[in-house]
Amino acid sequence: MKKTGVGAKATKVHDKPATPHQRAIAHPAMRKMPVIRMNSAFKKIRVMALSRQIMALTGRLETLAKAKGGTATDHLKKSES
Repeated sequence: MKKTGVGAKATKVHDKPATPHQRAIAHPAMRKMPVIRMNSAFKKIRVMALSRQIMALTGRLETLAKAKGGTATDHLKKSES
């Protein structure tokens, strides 16, 4: 982000949106071999499989929370008393 201005008026010019992966690759201190390794690892990521795993784990967490018989804010109610 750059700030430019004349007098009291300032204008902000933001960078183009980028993922952390893209920002890391674009960094001037990055060498060629780490970029190649990062790209190969990035290509192996299966987004939909990760999404399914997250949903399954979230479901398990909800089931465990319900089985325990409490809610996420029960500990707050106890500390207020």
